[in-house]
Amino acid sequence: NKHLLADLMHGLTAPVLQLSKSMSHVEIDSLFEGVGLSYIDTHFKAMDNNSFEAVQSFLHAQGNKANTYFELAAPDSKATRSVLVNAQKFYTGTEHTGDELKRAITAIKTLLQEATNPSLLASQLQCSFFVDNAYLLNIAKLRAFKLLYIQLLKELNLPISLPFVKVEFTPSAYGEDEQDNLIRAASMAMSSVMGGADHLIVRPTSETSLAKRLARNIQLILKHESGLHKIADPASGSYYIENLTQKLVRYCS
Repeated sequence: NKHLLADLMHGLTAPVLQLSKSMSHVEIDSLFEGVGLSYIDTHFKAMDNNSFEAVQSFLHAQGNKANTYFELAAPDSKATRSVLVNAQKFYTGTEHTGDELKRAITAIKTLLQEATNPSLLASQLQCSFFVDNAYLLNIAKLRAFKLLYIQLLKELNLPISLPFVKVEFTPSAYGEDEQDNLIRAASMAMSSVMGGADHLIVRPTSETSLAKRLARNIQLILKHESGLHKIADPASGSYYIENLTQKLVRYCS
C-alpha cells in the first residue's frame, strides 16, 4: 500500500498488481486503503480464485466504479477488460514480425469463433506484445495489428472497435551499459506510444530507486512534455511507416 500510494503520488496512472499469493478480504482492503480506484486504471495478474473473489468483493463494496483489467479465461462484464491474449509468446525476433502478428490474429479469431457471446468477448479482449530496439518496426507492428483486428471484426460481423494493446519490453532489450539502456527504454517507450499502445510498462534498467524513478518519468515526459497522448495516430502520414504497416497487413491477410 505504501509503495502503491507513493507511485500514484508521483504520476503513475495504471499500476499492475501481480498477486503471487492468495489474498484475503482484509489484505485487499489494506492494499487499497487511501487509493482512489475510480481515478486510475488497475491491472491485475497472476491471481488465484480466492484473490479474485476478494478483489471482486472489495470492488462491489466500492460501488464497482473502478477501471479494472484482469487476465481471465472468460469475459467478465463487470470489468473494463478481462480476457488477455498473450502475443508475447509469439515473439521470436524482428525478422519474424509478420509471423508474430499472424499468430496473434489467428489466436484471437479462434477465441471469437468459439465464444458463446463473441460480441461480449470482443469488447473484453486485450492483447499484450513485446517491443524491442527496432524503433520504426515497433510502430508499424502495433499499427498493423490494429488494422488486422478491425478486418477480423468485419469478417466475423462483429461491432467495430479498436483493440486494447498492452506493451512491455522484450527481456533481451537491455544490454550491459545502464546509461545506454536508459536511451533504449526511452526509444522503446516512444515507439510503443506512437504505435498506439493503450498500456505501457517501462522496465527499470536496474532495481535501484533511481532507475525505477527514471522508468516512471520516461512515460510522464512523453505524456506531459511531448503531448503524444493527445494525438490519435502520431505516425500517420510517414511514408516509410505507412508502407511498412501495409506490408505487414498484406503479409497477414
